[in-house]
Amino acid sequence: MTIEKTLERVSDFVERERNFTNAASHELRTPVTVISGALEILEQSDLDNGDKKALDRMRRATLDMKNMIEMFLCLARETDHGLYSEQFSVAPLVYKAIDQQRYLLRGKSVDIELDEAANPSIFGHPQAFSIAVTNLVRNAFEHTLDNQGSVSVIIKHNELIVSNHTNKHVSQQITLANEFSTTNNGLGLGIVQRLCEKNNWAFSLSTSENLVVARLCW
Repeated sequence: MTIEKTLERVSDFVERERNFTNAASHELRTPVTVISGALEILEQSDLDNGDKKALDRMRRATLDMKNMIEMFLCLARETDHGLYSEQFSVAPLVYKAIDQQRYLLRGKSVDIELDEAANPSIFGHPQAFSIAVTNLVRNAFEHTLDNQGSVSVIIKHNELIVSNHTNKHVSQQITLANEFSTTNNGLGLGIVQRLCEKNNWAFSLSTSENLVVARLCW
């Protein structure tokens, strides 16, 4: 009888958590949707250069907020195993991440080398994968210095490799301070690690001299 009551309490708890997540999902997404719609209307106005730059910053901040919400919702739904069995193509999500984070390279003499050695389709949660890739691309773009070499993104049959050049001092700082932990400009590589674990993917970050290499394997 005690076991039955315990199972019943656990079941009720899981149901309450699921209902809360669904409600939070709606409440968090609604204001972001409203802001995005307002920004689209403003984009159609006759704005000067200063206003356009401010609008661009608001657009990026809104996108970051949206990605953050999606990231936390992915982690909150980690008990809903059915969400983690979808098949999807890797390349489109990689392209999207690069386009969204390209602004971080403005003012830098840095090229992006994209090598699509394969065109894999994998199983898992596409939103979780998109979040993980976006974090890796952002990390590489942010820490690549001007005239320090290119950022390389390679799509292989069973892995994605994102590598960037930086000076040795900065490379060591990245490894010691940011590996699998929270960063000042994002939620950190620890979130990437957790998302990968829930999808049976593998994530690693390594440094060698002035090269930082992030690998996401499936």
